Parts: sequence; structure tokens; C-alpha cells
Amino acid sequence: QDNSDDYLAEGLTEEFISALAKTKGLKVLTKSAVLPFEKSNTSIGEMSNSLEIAVFVKGSIRKIDDRIRIYVQLINGKTQENYWSAEFDRPYDELFDIRQEVVDKISQTLFPNNKTINKVAIPTKVIGAYDDLLKGQAEYSRLTQDSNNKAIIFFQRASKRDPTYADAFAWLANAYAMKSKHTLDDIYAEKAILTAKEALSLDSTSFVANKALGIALSNLGRYQQAQTSSEKTLSMSSHYPAAINNLASVYMDTGQFALAADQYKQLIENYSQEIPYLALVHAHYAKNMLALGYIEIAALALKIAVELDPTHPNVMIVQNDFLVISGNLKQAKQRSDEYVEINQDCDYCLLIAADNLYLSEHFDKALEYYSQVYNNASVAQMSAASQIATIKMLNGDIAGANEILNAIEVEEQEYLQAGHEDWTHYLRLGDVSAIRQNIKQAHHWYLKAIASGYYFRSKFELD
Repeated sequence: QDNSDDYLAEGLTEEFISALAKTKGLKVLTKSAVLPFEKSNTSIGEMSNSLEIAVFVKGSIRKIDDRIRIYVQLINGKTQENYWSAEFDRPYDELFDIRQEVVDKISQTLFPNNKTINKVAIPTKVIGAYDDLLKGQAEYSRLTQDSNNKAIIFFQRASKRDPTYADAFAWLANAYAMKSKHTLDDIYAEKAILTAKEALSLDSTSFVANKALGIALSNLGRYQQAQTSSEKTLSMSSHYPAAINNLASVYMDTGQFALAADQYKQLIENYSQEIPYLALVHAHYAKNMLALGYIEIAALALKIAVELDPTHPNVMIVQNDFLVISGNLKQAKQRSDEYVEINQDCDYCLLIAADNLYLSEHFDKALEYYSQVYNNASVAQMSAASQIATIKMLNGDIAGANEILNAIEVEEQEYLQAGHEDWTHYLRLGDVSAIRQNIKQAHHWYLKAIASGYYFRSKFELD
């Protein structure tokens, strides 16, 4: 199809898979299972042998103004014989009828004696809203901040076109939740919660809405509620990798490392072909194994994560933590310098490099990096602030250090008073107390940080 029709191809492929999977006696592989072959010259016969697939559904789609043209083939994987094919050239607003006809014909061709009609649900009566939803899902799946912002616009438009369209509100809630994760702005987390509840009022079985609810609650530090919502999502759809990943994240954030590791392991073992963020899953599995003291397993998982995506900031962060904890500070410093070179716009990469320079007692260069992060006013700003205060204190600038420490203390206490009781706020308050040499108070905050799930730097500071 034309590149501008990719969103339609992606959306309809997922819907055909979901509908055909309900056919009794038919095992359907996910779209991502064949993604490794998408841009290769692998024949259908070779794919059939590799994936153990008996039958392939192949097709093309093109939207021209207000018409839709779809061509579908049902092919024998072993012999490449064409079981059935059809071409549809209809008005675009008949798309749902075409979708039903294709599912019916495939089911009847494969199971001629099966008279059961596999009715495909019609999600909305407004075809324009459905079109916007598919465009939004295509943007959302790219997993970047810019594409997520575009997805929000499409989902908003879909929900306005049809105010009863549960899926539009559910996906909009997911996009808001992801924006709150990107920006650390509570406003978007609250929007995600309100929008997810709107979706659930329209469709109480929406696991997409429950997933959004879990992410948003977690972003607000309401971990118990987030855990409940994430577990509910999985009870609705146990084969939903995004929900498993979200639950794993909640477990990790609350220090339940064994439970988190089990979820990440499940993703690796059962969904490696389906998830676009596999490097991140291996990195988080390594992080939890490291927290549990399984160093060799952590090292192996981290090795795979680095092989999959050596430049992903989160992979780099876990790799750096592993090297520092293992006592390989020289190697950690060398790698963090590479991180900065590779990801010049990544504040967390700068922060890692600054931390390693600080640990190596290269204070002037560390201060330069910390100041750069602080001036960028990103989500890493407060982490940089406490280190700037430390170096100022070491350099004898007591007034300058205290000015920064007071600002950190006020901001973190405000977060705690608002109910955001996660380890980051306790950790920074511990840093403030440690820099001021209030050891008893630092001890108090670091213990709370550890109890809330933090296990790296806080333990070293406490020792």
C-alpha cells in the first residue's frame, strides 16, 4: 500500500488477527511474529517452515478519497497454493462490512462445516472517528514523545467525533499517561485517570483503559491502586504484554523485585516476538536480578539488552549501575563518556557521566555536566541540583550550596505532602541531609528510600 495508508494496514491487520483468533480450532500468530521477515526476501515456504504456519493471509490496502480498495489472499504455506482471494472496491464507510466479509470467508474456507458466524464488533458508527483512532494508534506505537503528542490529537478528535466511542477515550487515556511519564507533569496523569474512567463508563471491560489507569496511578505515586488496576487488566486479558510490562514496572517501583523479575521473565519467554521494547525489558530484568543479588543472571540479561540496543538511555543507566556496583568505576566512566557522545541531547546520559566524574573526584568537569543538566530544566534537574550543592560545599561556597538545598527541600516536601511517596523524593531529602552532615536525618530518609524501592546509591550512602 501507499505509505500514507500504513496506519490502515496496521490497524486492520490487528483487527483481523483478533477476530480470526476467536475461530474455534484456529491458532493465529501475532503480526509481530512475522515482522523479522517484513523487509526480507524470505519466501512464504521458508516462513512457513520457520514459524510452523500452515496458512498465510496476505493483502494490500489503498484509500483513495472516500473509497477503499482491499485485496486479500489465503495461501497454503507449504505449497503456496491460493486457497481463496478477493478484491473489494467500496465506499470507505463500508469498511466494517468488508472486514466482516473477509473474516467470514477465511473461516468458511478453512472450516467449511463450521456454521458459527464470528461476528466482528463494530466499535463506532462514525467511520471518521475510527479512522482517527487508527491514525492515533499508529503514532502511539512509535513510542516517541513527538509521536505520542500527535497520537493525542488524533484520539481527541476521535472522541469528539463520537462521544460514545469507548476505544477513543481508552487510547487517549493511554497517550495522556505516556505524556505524564515523558514530562513528569501530574496534570497529564490526572487527565489520564479522568479519561480512563470515561472509557470505563462506556465499556467496563476495556483493558486498554485499565492499563492507562495503572500507568497514571503509578506516575502519581499511588502504587497500591496502580497495582490493583494493572492486575485487573491482566485478569481481563492475560495475553497483553503492555499490561504485564506495566505491572512489572509497578512491582519494581515498590521494591517487589522478585515479582517484577517474574513479570519481565514472562515477557522475555513468551512475548519476545511481540514487544517493540525488548532491550528495555532485558535491562529491567537485569536491574531486578541485580537488586536480588543474582549477579550472573543480571550480567547475562544486561549483555542481551546492550546487544539489542546499546544506545537506549535506560539500557545505559542499568549498565552503568552494574559497573559501579561491581567496582568497575574506570570502565563505568569510559562507557558514560561514550553515552554522552552518542546521546548528546540525553540529560540522563550527562547525569551518569557527571556522577562517574564525581566518584572519580574530577569535580570541575562534573560540575560542568551537572550545571548543564540543571540549566536544561529537564526531569533530571533535581538530581543534578543536589550534586551541584555538594560540589559548592566542597569548594567552600556554603551560601550557594544552602540556597540550592533549601529549594530542593521545599520542592520534595511539597511532593510528599501531595501524596507522592516514592523513593525519588526520600532519596533527594536524604541527599540534602547528608550534604548538610545531618547524618541521623539522612539515615532516616535513606531508609525510607530503600523501603520504597530504591536499592543502588541509597544503600551506599547509608553504609
